[in-house]
Amino acid sequence: MAGKGRPFGAVILTALAVIYGLFRLINAFPTPVVLVRQPLPTMRLIYTYDEEDIAMACMYFVVAYGCWMGRSWTYTFSLVLATLNAALGIHDLLLLLHWMARDIIVTAFFIGPVVDIAVNASMICLLMIPAVRKYLCRAPLQTLEN
Repeated sequence: MAGKGRPFGAVILTALAVIYGLFRLINAFPTPVVLVRQPLPTMRLIYTYDEEDIAMACMYFVVAYGCWMGRSWTYTFSLVLATLNAALGIHDLLLLLHWMARDIIVTAFFIGPVVDIAVNASMICLLMIPAVRKYLCRAPLQTLEN
């Protein structure tokens, strides 16, 4: 057990959610996109934000908060979030493989889906640890009847 009765798996789950949230937030920063393909001196660039990454980062920070504080809703929310993101990571990886077979994309883009799958699979495994499940699935406090 870590401090305040938290299981070690819950501490690792919290750290993983914070690190992955930061990873998604960094991915959301403006990235240059070629607007018009012209010779280099006249090439125009636009900058785009990725709203999906910002939303996912916020959700992972909520998971980290709930895990650290031991909230009862965290187990279900983080399990659904990790499962959906792992499935999206598998979809993205299969899509990249399809594009690569047609010589459309380079192999440098494989890191995102692989990180998505690895982190979310790790979170699912951590959620299945009995001590973490017991810590996060506590019943709400009962009121005393007079």
